Amino acid sequence: MTRKSLLCKKTRGRFKQIVVFFMMFLLAFSGMFSSGLPMLKVKAEDNTNTSGTCSQQQKQVVLINGDFEKPTAEEPVSFFDAKDVPGWNTTDVNGEIEIWRDQNPASGHQYAELNASSVGMLYQDVETTPGQTIHWRLAHKGRLGTDTMRLRIGAVTANPLETPEVQQMTDGNETWGRYEGTYIVPPKQTVTRFGFESVSAAGGDIGIGNFLDDIFLGSGPCVSATKSVGKDGAVNLGDELTYKVNVKNYGGDIASDSVFIDTIPDGTEYVPGSIKVTKSGTTTGITDAIDGDEGDFQNNKVTVKLGNLSYIKDAPEGFTVQFKVKVKLSNIGKTITNKAQIQYQDLLVKQQKQTETNKVVNDVTPRDSKLESEKIAKNLQNKSIEVGDEIEYTIRTRSTISDSLAKNVVIEDTLPEGLDYVPGTLRVDGKVVTDAADTDKGQFEKGKVTGKLGDVTDTEWHAVKFHAKVKAGQAGKDIQNKAKVIGENVTSQEPQVKVKVYPRDSKLESEKTAKNLPNKNIEVGDEIKYTIKTRNTVSDSLVQNLVIEDTLPEGLEYVSGTLQVDGKAVTDAADTDKGQFEKGKVTGKLGNVTDTEWHTVVFHAKIKLGQFGKTITNTAEVTGEGISRQTPKTDVFVGPEKLADKPVINPIKDTDKEITGTGTPGDEIIVKDPIGKEIGKTTVDKDRKWKLDVPEGTKLTKGDEITAVAKKFGSESNSEPAKTIVTGEEKPANKPLIDSIKDTDKEITGTGTPGDKIIVKDPTGKEIGKTTVDKDGKWKLDVPEGTKLTKGDEITAVAKKPGSEKESEPAKTIVTGEEKPVIDPIKDTDKGMGTGTTGDKIIVKDPPQTIDPLRILPSTGGQFSIALYAGGLLLVIGLLFLVRSKRKNN
Repeated sequence: MTRKSLLCKKTRGRFKQIVVFFMMFLLAFSGMFSSGLPMLKVKAEDNTNTSGTCSQQQKQVVLINGDFEKPTAEEPVSFFDAKDVPGWNTTDVNGEIEIWRDQNPASGHQYAELNASSVGMLYQDVETTPGQTIHWRLAHKGRLGTDTMRLRIGAVTANPLETPEVQQMTDGNETWGRYEGTYIVPPKQTVTRFGFESVSAAGGDIGIGNFLDDIFLGSGPCVSATKSVGKDGAVNLGDELTYKVNVKNYGGDIASDSVFIDTIPDGTEYVPGSIKVTKSGTTTGITDAIDGDEGDFQNNKVTVKLGNLSYIKDAPEGFTVQFKVKVKLSNIGKTITNKAQIQYQDLLVKQQKQTETNKVVNDVTPRDSKLESEKIAKNLQNKSIEVGDEIEYTIRTRSTISDSLAKNVVIEDTLPEGLDYVPGTLRVDGKVVTDAADTDKGQFEKGKVTGKLGDVTDTEWHAVKFHAKVKAGQAGKDIQNKAKVIGENVTSQEPQVKVKVYPRDSKLESEKTAKNLPNKNIEVGDEIKYTIKTRNTVSDSLVQNLVIEDTLPEGLEYVSGTLQVDGKAVTDAADTDKGQFEKGKVTGKLGNVTDTEWHTVVFHAKIKLGQFGKTITNTAEVTGEGISRQTPKTDVFVGPEKLADKPVINPIKDTDKEITGTGTPGDEIIVKDPIGKEIGKTTVDKDRKWKLDVPEGTKLTKGDEITAVAKKFGSESNSEPAKTIVTGEEKPANKPLIDSIKDTDKEITGTGTPGDKIIVKDPTGKEIGKTTVDKDGKWKLDVPEGTKLTKGDEITAVAKKPGSEKESEPAKTIVTGEEKPVIDPIKDTDKGMGTGTTGDKIIVKDPPQTIDPLRILPSTGGQFSIALYAGGLLLVIGLLFLVRSKRKNN
């Protein structure tokens, strides 16, 4: 994607006016042209009822990204590759689409300019159905002045510019021109091209002109409303029905100002506060009052304002309205019918339309009855039941469902062996009836009691009562008496009651369990918790001197102090408490037991060595006076020998006094030196950690390999070894040397250990630069451009070993400066004297030439003389005078 900012200057302009007679011409003849000339819309006076039917066979036409809101332009004017602009293609020479942002758009925030890099056409190809009427509308505006564009609609061709022209639009640059029309798809045209092309633009620049925005292209709205009810088919009196209506728009344009209306059906009453609306996955409750929210319930009618219904692809779930009604008690045997209406505006044809939902129907029937029944036995002697006692039996039933019907309800009771019916005691719903099979509602015949209750429509108890005596031979037994409650439209019931005939014999139930306390597969050394428990299964009976004993088998070793009897700890000794462990046998004395609760003996035992892969069977013995001996047992399988998990050994330094690591709790850790000699042993603690103190005289040497192996308890096999290398304490590099520095030096030098890195720093600690000591032990650092060495500054240098961040002790030096010589004031008779640095060479110059150099005399503190020069000069002048005199004489 490429973007480039542009500056544009808007010029003044005005809309092109459309003359009245031309619009009349279009209105009169637009239906005659398949090219779909634009036509004016007028508001219809009638309402169209679509009856909830949308043309699903017809392709719904929708233009993509008609307002150019995607992608988002980050600058006022941006250029995008056409592939990055959803829906759109272009004939632009560079394949670019120009998008403007927030500069008086017709809609939204963005719009396009047809003249991008060149005069071009933006277009989209959409699937259509022959004969389909497609509505279009757009907004057009000039840029620098009055611009003209054309709308092309037709079949898809290789050259987009060959698409037939439908209309040209001309507009100035002050306001947007609005245009709309229709197009009827010709026969056999299943794909239609819609193009928007620049014709001319003010200013003459091919890259400037024709703004385009707010393009709509599509078929009109088509609203479908589907109604459902929470219960299908027949419903019962008092039922609540939830009506739901799902509303969707299968058309290409919005269904504007949509309103849902549903009249509460006859035979029901509205459930207050039950209106809900679901939009975009969010459900909102609607009040019943007219209070400013989206709906209300008034005059037995639910009304909800849905607003604008978007095209199905934009709102695939549509809108859903739901509310509840309750079936009235007076409506039994009737039918409840309901359907709703959706009213909306079709903006393309400026008409109000209405859609009705499908019809939902429910038949009202009485509720199916659900019976609740029970049976009660009462000893008329008001004591524990014994042989010869008279028992009053009551069997009663009732419907648990209001407004229900249970037809021809009958209670029957066939007396079990052990009971004799007492004649003349039968009553039905509180009324005495005869035992004979006559016209009343009860009878006793062939050992069976029968009570006829007829149709039951209420929720009251209805009962049958009679008396029976306990026969001889039933002592210590339970008499189970089961009745039957039946009806034509109800599920039969079998209420029953059990009576215990005294005196009673005891009966024990015993079991034994084993639990591995480490909570894993059992292995050698594990501690097992054994529980032996027993109970009397017969209430109101007695077990005397109940004892639990357990002789431990070979392979188990008792854990001292773990014995408990009925949850209380006891000693292992044979003393006055209830338990003991003696000669390999656990004993728990429970005494006399009269209840039916569990009584327990608990102890721990460890798995001995040598039990790998074996099954250990442990059998207990439960005894008491007058009862059969119980021998509950349990098996534990000891798993095969497994290697311990590989331990972890932590890093070791040659100065460490202990070796540490992690492993499996309880494992033994053996630590060895590089030659395999054992350094020592330790055990992993409960936190998975182990520690071994380095024995006196054992030296940890840098570079040595130390190993650690683990052993499980009872095992002789080592785990895979863990290894680590002993490391040494890191030492800093040797202190380097730094040579003396003058403020005029261009490099800083010194010496150090070959290979060390040298870091040179200024007085503030800021790094001047880095270098490396060469193989000869020397180093040099060029003073960086812009770095000034100032007399009196302290310069430091530190060294680092290769791969180390530890700095050496710093080397330091003070920057010195060059001293300027001083020349004393000179008179024309002076010899010339001055001061300077001992040993320095002084050059004295007159204005045009250099005077011969002299050395400063150390013995005179640096003074000098020019007498020699003066004497020489006088000698030369004298010689010249003699030569001239000789020539004159000759």
